[in-house]
Amino acid sequence: MNLQRKISFLTTLLFLSSSVKADVSEILYEGAAFVDNAITYTAVQDGLLRAEPNQKAKVVEKLNIGYPIVVQSKKEQTLTVGGYQDSWYKVKGEEGLKGYMWGGLLAKSWAYLPSGRLFLLAPLDSKTWKATILMEGAVESEFVFDDGLGAIDSEGILNYSVAKTELYSSAGFEPNIDLVGVELSYAACDYASGELMFYYSADTKKLGLAAKRTFSVGEAGYEESRFVLPSGEGGLKNELSIISKIVNLDENDPEKVKSEETTKTKYLWTGKEFQEKR
Repeated sequence: MNLQRKISFLTTLLFLSSSVKADVSEILYEGAAFVDNAITYTAVQDGLLRAEPNQKAKVVEKLNIGYPIVVQSKKEQTLTVGGYQDSWYKVKGEEGLKGYMWGGLLAKSWAYLPSGRLFLLAPLDSKTWKATILMEGAVESEFVFDDGLGAIDSEGILNYSVAKTELYSSAGFEPNIDLVGVELSYAACDYASGELMFYYSADTKKLGLAAKRTFSVGEAGYEESRFVLPSGEGGLKNELSIISKIVNLDENDPEKVKSEETTKTKYLWTGKEFQEKR
């Protein structure tokens, strides 16, 4: 899809949802499903758009990776591929294109980098995810990883919500890099949620995971954390830090703090990758 068609379609999408941001996705995936009328992109090459919500239905179109999609509604049918289970969705594209797609073909998070590159994130199978960088529709870099949170459960279902996607521009690293934070959260107590911080270097064409911060709430206490970037308050040159605080509550009096511990984990940007600083 050429640039003019992409601009035209994104303009149309802005009329469909007044809450759309130009650079990052809103909450797309919540409660093990895409929210109705979520705006996302195909996360694979030759993503199959079908006439009905099943694997044997007629193929309406093969879509390129990075094709913009409006996810209209979830259907009852599901499909499991590589141990990962997702639902079928009624979707539409540009110029009247419509049909059904399996959710595993669609990005759960996306962001446009200042350079115009498109960042996509989607589960790859029951254990791993894949992050992708596209430049003018072509794959420039890919990164496969385990989220470390267990966001995809033992039945292969993504039960976590992709709560937030944030673009950190001009963060103060040298040579300059793009940072994208993706927050995965779980509503129940005693389950760890987290924010994954991805980095992309246009110089080396490398995409990777810089760091992960976690946070949770339980009956026994809670954990909170935040990232500190070089451009932020207390930031240091080429250092990404995580400030974490673990609070333990008195089991006899939940309103009373029994103990608390604050730690700082540092990751140094070498110009090629992030390394934990000990």
